[in-house]
Amino acid sequence: MSATNTWDMYAHWVVDEHRSAFIHFDANPGVVKLYGNSPIHRVRVALVEGNHDGMYWGWLATGSKCPSMIYYARQLVEMCFPYGTKCEEARGRGKIVGLLVDDLGRGEP
Repeated sequence: MSATNTWDMYAHWVVDEHRSAFIHFDANPGVVKLYGNSPIHRVRVALVEGNHDGMYWGWLATGSKCPSMIYYARQLVEMCFPYGTKCEEARGRGKIVGLLVDDLGRGEP
């Protein structure tokens, strides 16, 4: 995977009775901190080409270099768009992408 398809970010690690997952992704740990008190981890987010049955999904806007709206379920990304992602993709505004998230350890800079 090339460096242009990976992004170093920060995210909260949340464990509850339903799942364990990263949430609140951002390149700035200060922004992640605004969303709660869960432990902040450094993560590497990687674009998955082709079919994806993994856990994480996001939106890659046209002209953007970094995915946004990263969630642990595709349906959560779909909910960000009133008419769904297919409509936005058809308008040329971006595309939904499959993502892999690697934990680089707990910590902030």
